[in-house]
Amino acid sequence: MLETKGRLRRLSIALQFVALSWCSEASAQALVHFDLPAQPMATTLKAIGAATNTDIGFKADEVAGINAPAMKADLTVDGALTRVLAGTRLKARHLDGHTIVIALQESSAVSRTEGKASLANASAIVGTEGQAGARETATAQGVAQSNSPDESVSSGEHKKYLDEIVVTGSNIRGATDSASPLKTYSAEDIQRSGQPTLAAFMQTLPQNFGGTSEFTIAGVASNSATDNSISGNAADLHGLGNDATVTLINGHRIAPSGSDGNVVDISMIPINAVERIEVLTDGASAIYGSDAVGGVVNIILKKNFEGAETSARYGAVSQGSSHDTQFGQTFGSTWGGGSGLVSYEFYDRTPLSAANRSYSSSTGLPFTLLPEQVRQSVFVTANQLISPRLAVFADGEFSRRSTYIDATVPGSYSEHVPSHVTVYGATVGGKYSLSDSTEATLSAGYTSSESHQDLYQDPVPPAL
Repeated sequence: MLETKGRLRRLSIALQFVALSWCSEASAQALVHFDLPAQPMATTLKAIGAATNTDIGFKADEVAGINAPAMKADLTVDGALTRVLAGTRLKARHLDGHTIVIALQESSAVSRTEGKASLANASAIVGTEGQAGARETATAQGVAQSNSPDESVSSGEHKKYLDEIVVTGSNIRGATDSASPLKTYSAEDIQRSGQPTLAAFMQTLPQNFGGTSEFTIAGVASNSATDNSISGNAADLHGLGNDATVTLINGHRIAPSGSDGNVVDISMIPINAVERIEVLTDGASAIYGSDAVGGVVNIILKKNFEGAETSARYGAVSQGSSHDTQFGQTFGSTWGGGSGLVSYEFYDRTPLSAANRSYSSSTGLPFTLLPEQVRQSVFVTANQLISPRLAVFADGEFSRRSTYIDATVPGSYSEHVPSHVTVYGATVGGKYSLSDSTEATLSAGYTSSESHQDLYQDPVPPAL
């Protein structure tokens, strides 16, 4: 019996100062030509924000079911909003020359943006080659939607925070559009794809090379570029290799898996915990370091989730006895100034024997085309507003996957290869608002990946 072990850890401490640029009131009130059809209010507000380079924030549930009239005229941003909001209970309120919040008239709540699409970001990372990514901005189109709970501020007014959105791949002050293509896939996109796991969804993306996946059998691909002895699944943009794509969770690096230490195993992440995936399909070495030659995959996990979500799935092959079972459960809650979420996923797949396929039935048995695999994953997150300017947050994850592969060398010996991968880690930090335009973030993270693989051969082949 041969035994191999691998352990990889990453400890990082990041300090970020985000300074937001301001737009003048004069430029915000320039005449703009609008030619908009009658459509949902949310769509019209987004179009006005994009056309006038204005951050227009609103709550999705407050504009739901409201239709905006058609509008064809040359108007300022205020004139356009006055026209489309006429006859509704919605009111526009300026926070500054670049930011407007839409809220119900009877509500005394106003909003404060956590950030804008234009920002400067400076970051120091200990133990990594690059920055952990740009943080906390509104969308590039100038729109932010809020689902956050009400929070009090030092001015005595009751304010709401707009949703914080992690922007991947830019730290250039004043830039509203990234020069690199950025693809965003929401939780709804993942559900509509019909893929049961995050790893399976990544395999469907045209930017991602699927040569190395959890289905790759190490015995077949041994000593090749697609050797995957731990049966993991990693992002590989443009086919440049797993070590040429940076994979982040909520903008933070995590420890890789595998004996060569270059596989960030995305199959260990519960799919129900994912809010969206941002894929930067161009090289970003200037921001993230030399391992971002192929691009960046940033997996954003859910926050401010209220309620419970349960999912179950069972599938079987049409020929053979292999089947898979999947169960997921997510609980979330929000309260005054904070929220918490717990997401759990169980996945069990039985093996598919080579005897069940005509093209491999002559292979020496036992031999598995699809290895047996059992996985359990847990993700936990929480955030809390301590004071009007100070907020703290914490994320934690734990995953364990066991894989069993059988292979036979005809006329020689059979192999049984069990492997176990355990990944766990946590990130804690705090954010302090120095002013309405400046925020300091301090975070520390620790992740560990432990790989253990055994090799049983019967009979034991003679030593060479």
